[in-house]
Amino acid sequence: VSVMPFSGFLANVWLRGQVDSSTVIMVLVYVWIHAVFIVVNNQLRYMFLAKKYAACNIGNTVLSMSLSIWFVAYLDMGVYGVFLAQAISQACFAILSFYFGRASYGLVFDFNIFRKMLHYSLPLVPGTVAFLGMQYVDRYAINELRGLQEVGLYGIGARLASIVNLFLTGFQGAWHPMVMKTYKKDGANEKFRTVFYYYIFVTCSILVCISLFSEEILLLLTTSVFSGGYVVVPLLISSAILASIGNYFTYGIQIRKRSSIRLYINMASLAINIVLNIVLIRKFGIIGAALATFLSFVVMATASMWFSQRLYKVNYDWFRIITALG
Repeated sequence: VSVMPFSGFLANVWLRGQVDSSTVIMVLVYVWIHAVFIVVNNQLRYMFLAKKYAACNIGNTVLSMSLSIWFVAYLDMGVYGVFLAQAISQACFAILSFYFGRASYGLVFDFNIFRKMLHYSLPLVPGTVAFLGMQYVDRYAINELRGLQEVGLYGIGARLASIVNLFLTGFQGAWHPMVMKTYKKDGANEKFRTVFYYYIFVTCSILVCISLFSEEILLLLTTSVFSGGYVVVPLLISSAILASIGNYFTYGIQIRKRSSIRLYINMASLAINIVLNIVLIRKFGIIGAALATFLSFVVMATASMWFSQRLYKVNYDWFRIITALG
């Protein structure tokens, strides 16, 4: 609320008048709603309500994408329509997530638990900011170096690539609580290895299928003006897969509670992302932005897996994995 009076300044100076103040206000509203959604939705994971967590995330993805296409392609609402769609969708599923987890809310405070939470979570705050920066800095770089029109092309390609999150989100919501519950049990190592192999197979299959028909899908869902965004889809789907591997298959970092490792890896990956965006966008446009994002997530996933294996080793057959990814 305190930032809203400066929406005109942000629109005219920071964004150079490419959007109006109402769009900036909508972005601020979306940020607040998104924060509430993340808190109440993650609570379902902590309660091991994996199916409800997955249902809310998948529902949010489907509704936000549907509304975005409707607002942008048919109602011609532009950038405002994208954030309005996400705000409406996340507000709906924040309410549903709160309802599902209502039994866990109450006026209770435990200082010892609070202290342990701070010790673990404080490094995650800047680390998460860096991770989000890796996902969105490409759009700012394109805007500065190429203009808002190419941001639109890139953004519609990114929205199509986010279809993979229908699978990733549901899986992640169910898998992380299972790992923390079973990692000490006999046979956990073999189970973790097998799940990872199947994960690689399914996500690579999704990558190939969507990439092959991405232009046709965009022509069906949008107009020919936006169909050019298909060129970034393969790299952005690959980036999403690598991000999920770096976050959800690096068991050692989670089990040993070494959250500071994520901070350093994400900060370094963000710095690489920024440099690569500046260099590659100048040469290759939106494909350069997608390539910069992909390469930074390669660094993030590789470094995270290396540290994780030192803390909790899973006996992967890396030759098979790298061959499949190749």
